[in-house]
Amino acid sequence: DLLADAPFFGATACSSHSNAAEGILLKEFYKRTSGENWVRQRNWNSDASVCTWYGVICGDSGVAQIQLESNGLDIGSEGDLSDLLWDLRGLERLNLKGNNIPLNFTNLSEDTKLEELFLSATGLKSVEGLGKASNTLKTLHITDNEMTGTFPTDLIELTKLERLYTSFNHFEKKFPSNLGNLSNLKELYIFGNKITGSMPSNTELKKMSSLVEVIAANNYLDGIIPSQISDMPNLEQLSLYDQQSKNKLTGLLPSFVNTPKLWYFDVTNNDLTGELPPTFMKNSIYLNDDSVSINLGNNELRGPLPGVLANFRSLDIDITGNSITGLNNKFCEKGDWMQGMVGVLANSRPCDAIACPPGYYSKTGKQVEDSEPCKPCSLLKDDKRYGQTHCEDVTPERDILLLLFRATNGDKWENSTNWNTNEPICSWAGITCVGNIDDIEGVRDLDLMDNGLSGTVPSSIWLLPFLKQLDLKNNNDLSLSLEGIENAADSLELLYLTGIYLESLQGISKATSLREFHVTDCGLSGGFPEDVFDLANSLESIYIAYNTFSGTLSTRIGEMKKLKDFYAFANEFQGTIPTQITQMTSLQNFVLSENLMEGLIPSGVSKLAALKVFSMYRREKQGPKLTGPLPPFNQNPQLENLYLDNNDLTGTIPRDFLVASTNANDIVLSYNNLNGDVPESLKDLNSDLNLQLEANRITSRPDSFCDNTDWMEGAIGEKGCNAFLCPKGTYSTFGRATTDGDICTDCDFENRLMGQTSCGSKVDERQILTQFYQATGGSAWYDSSAWASSEDKCEWHGIECNPRNEVISITLESNNLMGIPPASIFDLPQLESIDLSSNPLHGFKFDNIENAEKLLSLRLDSTGLDSLDGIDAALALTSLGVRFNGMEGKFPIAITTMSSLRHLYMSGNKLTGNLPQDSFLGELGYLRTLRLGNNQFTGELPTFSQNYALTTLDVSSNLLTGIIPPDFFGGATVTNGYEINLASNQLVGAVPVEMSKMKYVQLYLRDNYIDELPTEFCNLDGWMNGDVQLNGCDALLCPPNTFSFMSGRRKHDEPCIPCEDGNQYFGTIDCVVIGEFRSGASTSMGALSSVILLLGAILFVVNFIG
Repeated sequence: DLLADAPFFGATACSSHSNAAEGILLKEFYKRTSGENWVRQRNWNSDASVCTWYGVICGDSGVAQIQLESNGLDIGSEGDLSDLLWDLRGLERLNLKGNNIPLNFTNLSEDTKLEELFLSATGLKSVEGLGKASNTLKTLHITDNEMTGTFPTDLIELTKLERLYTSFNHFEKKFPSNLGNLSNLKELYIFGNKITGSMPSNTELKKMSSLVEVIAANNYLDGIIPSQISDMPNLEQLSLYDQQSKNKLTGLLPSFVNTPKLWYFDVTNNDLTGELPPTFMKNSIYLNDDSVSINLGNNELRGPLPGVLANFRSLDIDITGNSITGLNNKFCEKGDWMQGMVGVLANSRPCDAIACPPGYYSKTGKQVEDSEPCKPCSLLKDDKRYGQTHCEDVTPERDILLLLFRATNGDKWENSTNWNTNEPICSWAGITCVGNIDDIEGVRDLDLMDNGLSGTVPSSIWLLPFLKQLDLKNNNDLSLSLEGIENAADSLELLYLTGIYLESLQGISKATSLREFHVTDCGLSGGFPEDVFDLANSLESIYIAYNTFSGTLSTRIGEMKKLKDFYAFANEFQGTIPTQITQMTSLQNFVLSENLMEGLIPSGVSKLAALKVFSMYRREKQGPKLTGPLPPFNQNPQLENLYLDNNDLTGTIPRDFLVASTNANDIVLSYNNLNGDVPESLKDLNSDLNLQLEANRITSRPDSFCDNTDWMEGAIGEKGCNAFLCPKGTYSTFGRATTDGDICTDCDFENRLMGQTSCGSKVDERQILTQFYQATGGSAWYDSSAWASSEDKCEWHGIECNPRNEVISITLESNNLMGIPPASIFDLPQLESIDLSSNPLHGFKFDNIENAEKLLSLRLDSTGLDSLDGIDAALALTSLGVRFNGMEGKFPIAITTMSSLRHLYMSGNKLTGNLPQDSFLGELGYLRTLRLGNNQFTGELPTFSQNYALTTLDVSSNLLTGIIPPDFFGGATVTNGYEINLASNQLVGAVPVEMSKMKYVQLYLRDNYIDELPTEFCNLDGWMNGDVQLNGCDALLCPPNTFSFMSGRRKHDEPCIPCEDGNQYFGTIDCVVIGEFRSGASTSMGALSSVILLLGAILFVVNFIG
């Protein structure tokens, strides 16, 4: 039926080599694989010759190759293509890797010409029927699929096969007994399956003498390594490490005396025994080469290393974790061994580069760097073994793990197989040991991600002596401290803590072997800890995204010479990019998007040769952005992705922009102020380039771009050059035409720029400002310079504009503005800041504020404001000041939905009722400053334990009651200072001892009913600007029976004064019994109270105004 419309008679089969017939088949293929969703679709489903369709290559017999790797093909769970592809009888190569397209081979013809088949990561479940390609198929890739069961017999029938890649499937049970049928096989990759039993027999291996590469690591093999493996004349690579079976590979090591081409051999983490053969690899053809690697670590090999190895000029050999008892002195003279490290140590102990000598140890069992020598260990003084990795007398690992299990509610874990049982700890779920699963010690990797752990991880976890990797990510109710991490300094390399609660990063510098740490979304805040920079000699990857780190990036970042990855997306870093970033010569991925960075991009980033991704876009957060010229990025040959959109970059695109980048893929520069033309040199970049330049001030682009039909995800091939940028006089939502139906539409009025997302602003900013001037009594302003005149609006007093001459700021504080500002003020499209403080407006409204999409700061202190109704529509607002207005009523709950808010100033009003007990915990994740003092709030003090970014809190001079909650500031993680003012309320009880864990705190508690101040507070470094270290707890609160006027604490020149009659509370400001004083029992004391409160209010205004 598929050929019913074929334009010819006399077909000899239900297929044809004509373009027309094959086009019918391929159009149906396109339809069944959701072609409209493919990543690249050039000419598919069109009337053009199939030989021009993306990924199709024709030969003499029609379609010869289809190459659609990772292209978004999807046939769903029930789809079938068996009646299509195999009818392409001239097909020789098929590459569908990385698509959801699980083929079957039931209709495959025995006369197929198929030679190469690439089906890795396609969801393939079976190869039944593939044996019919036995006469032609030479290459088969079926890695990373869902195949299970025994090794397929259909594969054994493919006797012409030369390359077979089956890694990362679920094949199990033994190798087939007739594996030798694959006598032409050169490359066999079966890594990461579940193959059990012994390796193929000597008989079968003898038939497979063509083998060059055998990669069978990470299976479940056991038994001996067949002796025939030593007689494989073409074998170059043999990888058998990390067998997961109970007994692993055992027996003696082969001599490989007749395997002269072998240059890579890895049997790490098995149970091989005995001594190395004296003739080990003696006939190698690589004796004078640089490429031989032998990995024998963590077996049970013993005796000396054979002297025959001295014949190798260059050798990299790992013998750690065995019982090797001798190294030939000749080895110590081999300066090229161990990647040249033996030569580096020529004047000290050169053989330490091979293995630490008896009585010594290092974390790797050898010396790999000058700075990490083998260290003496008294506990190993009688040990004759080379290559020891530990010198510790620690708590039994089982006890450490049981403590972890109990402390984190192990009985509720998702998977706790074998935990808390008598089974060997190496068989417990999530544990991988340096040995095998029957071992009772040697925990190397602890992987408990997404496992339902809750509670607090005991600090003893760092005592596991071999711990290399700790993965606790996505256990959302789990907390962890880095206290004690120095105990894992020699072993810990990988730390995955994403999504758990981490108290802070303090102490991380003590993990001196750490290469990579992930603390994404861990509730961390404050300045980036300097501790991290102390790991410059080891750290390669830092992942700290989705926290609220703030402040500037330290110039010490330039010390991180080994750092490859820095992912800090969606934090609160501000300031400029340190120029020292240009010293990070290993840097590959630098992601600082959605922070608050501003200023110039250091020109030196163009010289970071390893750079692949540089991302600093600002699509969500408003405020100061990156400015200045676009660096050329002309010496970044590895650069693939550059994201600088939604900033304020200016100038032209450099002529040599990306000139060295052969792999450029996503280059996103949209929504900046770049001007001029687009350099024609960019036309020679990667054929899959996605270069986004919309919403700039581009005036021309080369016509040659129109020939790059695969650019813009293939949109240029479909939509022409409009898919790059809309031409002058037109616009579209995306500034270009897209394959989703967006087209470039003519503007009603002149538009001289390309790539515009609108036809320009129709807002008359001058008219809006004139209306504002008239509505607020402009003629009576104290300073109305240039207002309502013919001068440029950007010269009017209090007006600030951006480089495009658009209004971004109105600052008219204390200027005698009166009346009600018009709602049109919020129509200024680029407006970021309004300050009208200390003006008698008496009627400011928030109508229309939703139009001010870029408004960040609004200051309305002392304006007579009486309501905040509608303020929550200001979605971008980060700072709101409404102090000293006399507002009444309850706390405006709508504010708690303003998720961008960072600073809220509401002191000096008449707000009443309870503060929200839960709302502060919700959306205000970025809140840093909250000032609610001098109101009339009542009820209990809320907890702010989930407001991780909060550093300044003032609720003084209210009527709050009850205790200070133990978790009041439980989320505190910053180290650069807090200010907490709870003074002059009616709080009772003790100061929570939990607060003593905080660093650098200004805590004001005077004039409450505090009756206990734990001694843990009495020697805190950095509290009260150092006063606590000088004056102890008195620097926080004067003790009972004393007072200090106004402050209630001891300062340098204000001691705590004894009371004659005594009082029972801490922090009093007079000698009156507080209960009587506040009940009004004494008229004279009541008068004094009024005076004191009045003075306090005056001082508060003086301290906090502005």
